[in-house]
Amino acid sequence: MGPPVIRFHPEAVSVDLFKLSAVFEPNEYFELLAQINRAVREVASGRIVPQRDMEPPYKGWTRKKFHSNLHPPQNVSADMRLIYQFDDSGSILHILAVGYRLPGDPNDIYAATTSRKKSF
Repeated sequence: MGPPVIRFHPEAVSVDLFKLSAVFEPNEYFELLAQINRAVREVASGRIVPQRDMEPPYKGWTRKKFHSNLHPPQNVSADMRLIYQFDDSGSILHILAVGYRLPGDPNDIYAATTSRKKSF
């Protein structure tokens, strides 16, 4: 079986990436896009073991933690999350959302996407 088809939720691009573009300077934003690309490629390749199922409303989805920049300071937790799910056959990788992990903040990736339609 070849690599999976990658499908981004429409709001992952129109909302998530747009919000992130407003936070970063252009050169930093390009580095972030490279990091997102890297995270998606790692998930698609099957080189990472998915973390346990997430809690509702993300039941059945999983997450990939990663850093927004290529060279983060040592001992700094990953600040970004990619929320994804493979279809039953493993041939389609659905990317629901990508964004900052900001616990307690309304812009936190989980808080901001709670009501996002999970089928696309």
